[in-house]
Amino acid sequence: MPVPGGAGERESATDTSISTLELDLAAEFTPHWRTDLVLLAEDIGVTDHNDFIPADDAEDKRPDKLHVEEFTLGYTGETVEAAAGRMTVPFGVFATALLSDPQTLEVGETATEAGAWLAYRSGDWYVGAGAFDGNLRSVAPDENGYLAFVGWQNDQVEIQLGYLSSQYAGKDAPELFNLAAVGQLDAWFASGEFVGALSSEQGQRPRAFALELGREFVGSWNSAVRYQQTSGFSVLDGGDERYEEWAVGVNYALNDFINLGLEYAIGEESEPQQHATLARVAITF
Repeated sequence: MPVPGGAGERESATDTSISTLELDLAAEFTPHWRTDLVLLAEDIGVTDHNDFIPADDAEDKRPDKLHVEEFTLGYTGETVEAAAGRMTVPFGVFATALLSDPQTLEVGETATEAGAWLAYRSGDWYVGAGAFDGNLRSVAPDENGYLAFVGWQNDQVEIQLGYLSSQYAGKDAPELFNLAAVGQLDAWFASGEFVGALSSEQGQRPRAFALELGREFVGSWNSAVRYQQTSGFSVLDGGDERYEEWAVGVNYALNDFINLGLEYAIGEESEPQQHATLARVAITF
């Protein structure tokens, strides 16, 4: 990753790490009731533990250790859907065909120790609300909060508007709003999403948007390209909180159980720049 150097100099560094290790397990008790368990480790070997809860016997809350990220009990009926437990709260759509998460997710994703939500669907319309009990692993002061969302969805298009009372369930953190549109037409896929604060709170006003276009090809191939920006939200060390990125990726379904993926991204935030290559092997069984 290139970094600023002295006059007439340019320094660069290359980092290689395991980005994500994830194991998803689900069990259906009846046609309506199920439980979901997600074991996750992120940024293995490169995460600063000081950024997360350093309490004794709390290693499961550190993101680079394999831990219980989600454990929920859910209900799905004809018109009603609900879930409760340790979860990532249902705020934002964050649809992508690429390997890396969009910055809209980085701004809006809130994981909580305990939460619950309920949604009701009528025809193509749905509406929902929920509550959560603080942040899963941040050392910053947190607080309880709530969320609400409304959307319209058919076989080809989904549009959703959402509200979150505080970013990351942080105390005195800004309120966040989400507007997302996702479409699928034949072999084409497109999405656009905005997540951010509409006004400043304690000097904070994080915002991000992402636009993506993808296509499926004959022979189990698909590819996608994404453009995204942030404002008031830093991605690279030493940046000015105005990040901009282009990313392109391909996926290949080797068979019904194994999917291979590759992505290349170029990001810039004032002086700092980043060229990232990601590879993924996904196994479903």
